[in-house]
Amino acid sequence: RDDAQDNAYHSVYTVLGTPADNSFEIVLWNGKLGMSFGGTRCAAETVVPRARWVRAAFVYDAQRQEQTIYQDGRLVQRCRGVGAYPGGAGEGAVWLGKSGDGIGRWHGRLRDLRVYAHSECGRAVEELDGAWAPAPGRRLLSE
Repeated sequence: RDDAQDNAYHSVYTVLGTPADNSFEIVLWNGKLGMSFGGTRCAAETVVPRARWVRAAFVYDAQRQEQTIYQDGRLVQRCRGVGAYPGGAGEGAVWLGKSGDGIGRWHGRLRDLRVYAHSECGRAVEELDGAWAPAPGRRLLSE
């Protein structure tokens, strides 16, 4: 996270998002990690420090209808009763570091970004904190 990112109430910076309608977002809201599907927000209470690498994991478990957010291997938020992402307007594009109009671009660097075709359990996320590889028997969406 770059020093230029503000912690003000209306400050939103996109890590990953849909450009057409902002219906899917992984963001930094008010200096805290968050994710949303169709406007249903799940935001952590832990502030992301500036000018320091932070590992983040955003997990959605469709069976449990649950979003979880991890920061440096620790669970920082769990939101229950969240329906699956319904899809948005447009062609299904997802942008890295930017989403639709009105949302700030990511200021800083991103590395080791991976999207999985499954939800990782909390223990697996904690174990992955240093390795960032899929659990045994799992695969990346890009594979």
